[in-house]
Amino acid sequence: MNSVFSFLPRLWSNWITLLGAILTTCSALAIVLVFTVGLFASGANPYAGAILVLVLPFLFIAGLIIIPIGFHIDHRARAKTGVAVELNPAQHAFRTALGKGAARPLIVFFAIATAVNVLVFSIGGQAAVQHMDSAQFCGTTCHTAMEPEWTAYADSQHSHVACVECHIGSGTKWEVKAKLNGLNQLWGVVSGHYHRPVPVPVEQLRPSRDTCEQCHSQAKFTGNKVVVLPHFKPDQSNTPVYNILAVHVGGRDEQSGKYQGIHWHAGHQTEVVYEQLDEARNKVGKIRVYDLTGERKLVSEYLPPERDRSLPVLSVRSMDCIDCHDRPTHVFDASATAAVDRVMGRGGLDPKLPWLAAAATAALEAKDVQAPASAARFRTALDETYRTLHPEVKMTPEMLDPAAKTLAALYHRNVFPKMNVGWGTYRNRLGHKHEGEKVAEIGCFRCHDGEHVKTGPGGAPQTLSQSCELCHEQIVAGDDPATLEADLKQLLPR
Repeated sequence: MNSVFSFLPRLWSNWITLLGAILTTCSALAIVLVFTVGLFASGANPYAGAILVLVLPFLFIAGLIIIPIGFHIDHRARAKTGVAVELNPAQHAFRTALGKGAARPLIVFFAIATAVNVLVFSIGGQAAVQHMDSAQFCGTTCHTAMEPEWTAYADSQHSHVACVECHIGSGTKWEVKAKLNGLNQLWGVVSGHYHRPVPVPVEQLRPSRDTCEQCHSQAKFTGNKVVVLPHFKPDQSNTPVYNILAVHVGGRDEQSGKYQGIHWHAGHQTEVVYEQLDEARNKVGKIRVYDLTGERKLVSEYLPPERDRSLPVLSVRSMDCIDCHDRPTHVFDASATAAVDRVMGRGGLDPKLPWLAAAATAALEAKDVQAPASAARFRTALDETYRTLHPEVKMTPEMLDPAAKTLAALYHRNVFPKMNVGWGTYRNRLGHKHEGEKVAEIGCFRCHDGEHVKTGPGGAPQTLSQSCELCHEQIVAGDDPATLEADLKQLLPR
């Protein structure tokens, strides 16, 4: 035991070994403390998790590295001054153990210390891996940068699915690749050099067959899906008009075994390959269609308009789920008008209040509304609109307060000034233009633009079809819900 106590003072024989000993000891105690608190705490703290994952293990390892460096420097300094140089502790213990048993306490000390170091590092490492794979780490550690995506994720149908299941998937290769890429992202956040807004599409995503299709089978036959699209005119009565569509989702037909409908594009019997001509994947070059039922065979090739044929090809992609479902979780309203239509259609805004659709849309287009006073600001904006434009309408607090609260929630669900995210920043490619939008090259029209042409039978040019009926049938087009038949009224939200 004397050997152990005679060795310990060497840990503070110079300032370098002392620094290493302090770093290792304090960080080890801190790892155990933070980990223990995390076990019994009622809620997850993203910042405590970040400390456990990113800071403490680094300090712990740094301390272990610094200690032998200090020993080495001390050893050389003693040799230069002519002072008798002792063997370093490990060599001394090893050589003494060969000759006599007096060094056993020192050997036991090193063994215990090593075991403790392994245990502490294992606890920290395991907690680090688990925390870095959690949705809280992805969405809240880099708070400002990821706030828009985290907010949308928490309000989505995939909020119970961990981010890594879609963004990484299974397999060590992709895990390591994602973590290395994450180091670059971490540096961007720490240094403040990151894109505002976060650019889309995400370039590093795996093919959807490795991620999406682990839950959503392409072999499932969905058939037709009825979609109800409400709109409220900006008039006194907030006149409602509804579009009802039967969307041909399709899938693998159980009788024929063939894929049909919209999901034909990414079915296992067909491969659609296209040239990406811009960063946003809005401009599509040459399109090739391959039959995969036997040997992979090219069946169609569509050329882009003449004006685009000289543009450089940024990449060549095989179309999969993400090319259309590009925002399956992080969904934002395309415009203030679309947000009001969606919420009013579900009863979140009372359509019986005169002029509310127009007043709410105008209020939502305000710039940089800060929480927590946003509800009061929207209440003031609505009150001012009615007093100046519609003085004949007497608005009471019972009318204004619920509407202002709903508008505040809508605004902070879609607008994030610090990240330059506003209405229409992130668009969903599943459909066409929303009311008032001027975006043409979006959704289906990226390919079905009426200008991609192939050589048909006999050499005649054949345009890639733009027929609406390929994707959906119009059941109701711009009708007042009061005029609908009883069976169609059953489809409307209550």
